[in-house]
Amino acid sequence: RLQPVWEEAYANVLDQPFSEDVLMAKADCTGLGEALCRDQHIHAFPTIRVYRHHASVSHETYVGDRTHEALEAFVADNVHDADHTEAVRSGASEMGEQGEGCIIRGVVLVNRVPGNFHISAHSQSHSFQPGKLNLSHSVGKMTFGRPLSASMLRLLPTDVIAAYDALAGTVHVASGSNTSLEHYLKVVHTSHLFGRRQIDTYQYTASSNYYQDGTALPSAVFSYDMSPMQVLVRRERQSFSAFLTQLCAILGGVFTVTGLIDAVLYHSSATLKRKMQVGKLIQ
Repeated sequence: RLQPVWEEAYANVLDQPFSEDVLMAKADCTGLGEALCRDQHIHAFPTIRVYRHHASVSHETYVGDRTHEALEAFVADNVHDADHTEAVRSGASEMGEQGEGCIIRGVVLVNRVPGNFHISAHSQSHSFQPGKLNLSHSVGKMTFGRPLSASMLRLLPTDVIAAYDALAGTVHVASGSNTSLEHYLKVVHTSHLFGRRQIDTYQYTASSNYYQDGTALPSAVFSYDMSPMQVLVRRERQSFSAFLTQLCAILGGVFTVTGLIDAVLYHSSATLKRKMQVGKLIQ
């Protein structure tokens, strides 16, 4: 769909007085231009990039309308743009580097039923090569429920904090091409009671796996299963009277056991003495 628009814009630019300063070219990333697109890290088609002063590394991605009028206007407005020239010379423009990726932050509202969500490439204006997409990723933070403040986290045990964000700091690498990674999360609603204060958390355990599917684009899949059960953890301080009662019970138990041991030893020694005396009389 873009090819006739591109060719018409190119023909019109050739009629402009600045045509000698502009070079418009196209490459087939699925054919002879595959190596070029791989070197420039182009994975979505069609992609329009702007290179200035023959710089093969520094570039900008064109995000305007894909009509020949918009393309011609963009060229006319930028062909002698001093600000963009300085940006390229200073390295402030977008750099195509090995290992490029995305940072995803956000909140997803879900029902308290089993489900999943996917992270993958999607565009109505581009087509993708599944073998070129790498869904390797690291998880900085992933929690369920409302985020807890630092003061709330200080009240929780260490093992609870670890289960509150089980995927934090984990790295997952896709081995091979067209590889999807899936995480299975078992989520349990846990409430902690501190006197009259209640802190609600969602603890989860995570197990990860990967698979290869040649029929679809690779993706990062997070499948979660909400447990119908709720864990209630109550922390209460013991009263002084209860402490005295338990202390008396312990002392009473120690006294009773000591008395039993003493009685057994006394009767055993008395029996042994009687037997020894009887033996002497018989002799």
